Amino acid sequence: MMSSMVTGLVVGAALFGQDFQADPIPYPQPRVLVIGVDGLRPDALEAANTPHIDGLIATGSYSPNAQCEDLTFSGPNWASILHGVHRDKHNVTTNGYGGNNLAFYPDFLALLEAHDSGWNTARLSTWSAIFQHQPTGADIDLFRDYVNDGDNVVTGWAADLLRGEHASYPGVRADALFLYLADVDVVGHTYGFHPAVPEYVAEIEEVDGQIGLVLSAVRDRMRAVREDWICVLTSDHGGSIDGGHSGNSLERRTIPFLVSTVRPEQGGKLAFRPRPQAESGTPFPESKNVDVTKTVLRHMGASIPAWLDGHAVGLRPTSPPPVVYAQSLIFNGDAEFDRGFDNFLPDQAVSGWIDPGPDQMSLVRWGAPDGFPTPSDPGPPQRGANFFCGNRPSGSWMGQEIDVSTLTTDIDAAGVRYVLSAFLGGFGAQNDRALVTVLFLGADGALLGADTIGPVTAADRGNATGLHLRTSAGFGVPVGTRRVWVAIETIYAEGAGTDGYADDVSFVLQPGNLPPPPLPSTQTPTPQTSEWRFSGDSNEVINRVFGPGTMEYADGDGGATDMDDVFGISDGVGVPHIDGSPVSYLRFQARSAATEGYHVRANTATGGSLAQFTMIFDLYVEASNDDPWLGLWNGSPTNTDDDELFLRPISTGYWATDFGTLGGTWEKGRWNRFVFVNDFAAGSARLYVNGNVVPEFIVAATDDVPDGTTDPFWFLTDNTPSETSAGCIANFALVDALLDPATIAALGGADANGIFP
Repeated sequence: MMSSMVTGLVVGAALFGQDFQADPIPYPQPRVLVIGVDGLRPDALEAANTPHIDGLIATGSYSPNAQCEDLTFSGPNWASILHGVHRDKHNVTTNGYGGNNLAFYPDFLALLEAHDSGWNTARLSTWSAIFQHQPTGADIDLFRDYVNDGDNVVTGWAADLLRGEHASYPGVRADALFLYLADVDVVGHTYGFHPAVPEYVAEIEEVDGQIGLVLSAVRDRMRAVREDWICVLTSDHGGSIDGGHSGNSLERRTIPFLVSTVRPEQGGKLAFRPRPQAESGTPFPESKNVDVTKTVLRHMGASIPAWLDGHAVGLRPTSPPPVVYAQSLIFNGDAEFDRGFDNFLPDQAVSGWIDPGPDQMSLVRWGAPDGFPTPSDPGPPQRGANFFCGNRPSGSWMGQEIDVSTLTTDIDAAGVRYVLSAFLGGFGAQNDRALVTVLFLGADGALLGADTIGPVTAADRGNATGLHLRTSAGFGVPVGTRRVWVAIETIYAEGAGTDGYADDVSFVLQPGNLPPPPLPSTQTPTPQTSEWRFSGDSNEVINRVFGPGTMEYADGDGGATDMDDVFGISDGVGVPHIDGSPVSYLRFQARSAATEGYHVRANTATGGSLAQFTMIFDLYVEASNDDPWLGLWNGSPTNTDDDELFLRPISTGYWATDFGTLGGTWEKGRWNRFVFVNDFAAGSARLYVNGNVVPEFIVAATDDVPDGTTDPFWFLTDNTPSETSAGCIANFALVDALLDPATIAALGGADANGIFP
């Protein structure tokens, strides 16, 4: 033991604004083991054979979609994990830790020592930056570099400290221990962070064995001493198959977060009632790695300082709001669940919402500097501390899904109406703005109706900063609705970021019989829209159904007459039908030269190029296709640079020029409808699959496309032939406009009858 390193520490209100009150029933002494596995992707953890971690998951609270800091590399995240505050407080923004404020934010081991200096606390690490740059209040601070078999060595040290058998600390048994393991990250950088990478998965299995040794030591101790142990396991970042993890995309910022009561025997029962026992299941909302510190303090019965961020998770039941009448069903619609920030950044995932990143919606506090809305500007009369704000200068969005199936009887009797409302606005004369959309979905995901409130334009606001109430209350919930999707979207006009604002977003159900909102139209969206289908009968032609566009095969030799690709009609075996209906398709081959592929000309007579457009194509890729690249389109008329967009059959992922590998997946062995919305004017691009946005694929616009009759853009090819692959296309459309999410949802998945009627 050692005296606390924290002096003069003033502790404030605990979690949820109340001091923790010890239970009057005597409990075993609380103990905690925190394990940090660097660079651990939860989907790879699921793919690995990890019996020890699986045992903890089975009896604990586990989130496979937890989120790390928006700087998706080690320094900022281990600072948040150990010290319990976001990066704007600790100011660790690099792995060099320069200019950090960690001295003002003691780690959780120091806070435990401040509460009870009789506890034995220990920190064991294998990355030198933690050991050198992150101050600790731990009694014991041991380091062995990962390059010198560090993970195996510190695992043995941890087991020894738990049993009181460490050679340098005989008889000292750790009561709170942090164990950092580096090798998963090392292998990820070398071979790739992905469940399809065998070396990466194998290293996760190796770490599971190390964790098993530590848990064995805990269980040995529990058999001898009456103690209440929990294990908290998390990571600092995910990663991508290319070996990188910076960039804040979902696959790079999604991590596991586990809180589990350790039992004397794996899967066995406790001989006592723990204080409080970790809850089984998935926590709501999803956890963040900054939650570690409050979770540890809550379990240990220590005071929780008011300056800490995050929440104590996994120790008590949590769930979404109950689906009842007369109260909002949107969780965190008032932006108050987490602490707000002073600007667009940090871009922390907004709790309770699918907030995909990078740089999507942000939480900003009322009265933040640099012109953000103040408490005296127009807004909710009973406003809280924060509001939602767009972020990236290309528009932002986030959404959440509400399961309303418990009201099936009332809904299917046309007896439920709704009120959708929000305060929406923006900054001064700048025309950045926000809107809220609600989609009503059936059990099969079919779109049954949609409604939108907003935006509130600069003119609506009188060119003054503020938020104004918008409400829709004149419709009923469509019969057949089982799920409701609510999304906030901000639209960029000018400035450093998107100053579209929203607050007090509410969706309330009430008894009542009103007509449902109309479905978005799936008619041809513009007169200049072109659609092509592919005749697999004896005609064997690329059939332009309507529109001014042209599409022809061009291989540099015979043009459209020298066709390497073949037409066909699905047989339901080699090529599947679409929803049971045969479909005509064009089977395209992998290219052997950059001069092979399709020339597409929009011919909309706008002159120059199309800066705003939507591409829609129904594609089939065989389940056995493990090629690394499938080039989709290239804006260059000469096809002399890389495609703007690729599918990756090997990983069912995506790749975009200037952005590299992006998160999200699609399914091989079936027809999928891909919708690519490109706003080159505003600088944003989005991808949808079967009507659903791919959250991890929202990037700055990749390119415009030539519009004239002379210059084409290229389709189903690439300037590098090795980056193409084979597949089938059934329909292709080019729209000289930006389709909105509701229309894309209404278009749904692939259709044997085409895209537009």
